[in-house]
Amino acid sequence: MVPALGTPPTNGNWSQYTATFIGTPANAGDSITIQLVAAELQGNFDNVHLTADVIPEPGSAGLLGLPLAGLLAIAYFRRLRTRPMTVTNSYQS
Repeated sequence: MVPALGTPPTNGNWSQYTATFIGTPANAGDSITIQLVAAELQGNFDNVHLTADVIPEPGSAGLLGLPLAGLLAIAYFRRLRTRPMTVTNSYQS
């Protein structure tokens, strides 16, 4: 459970509360629940929403870059095979 932080509103006004949850790989696939609880007999909640910032893992860049490097290597070696060999004589008398 992540508590929300904010300041209590004055009578007749609204206040903003914010809760931040940072997931870990262990949380992958878990559901997230928002529970609204009022300390008084009545609680008015408005504009409740959940936003997510997706931050890729460092390994994701490698997983995307590795196939590209493989394709470049294949193209390079195919090019070497199809290039005609030239023989040069570096011995001069």
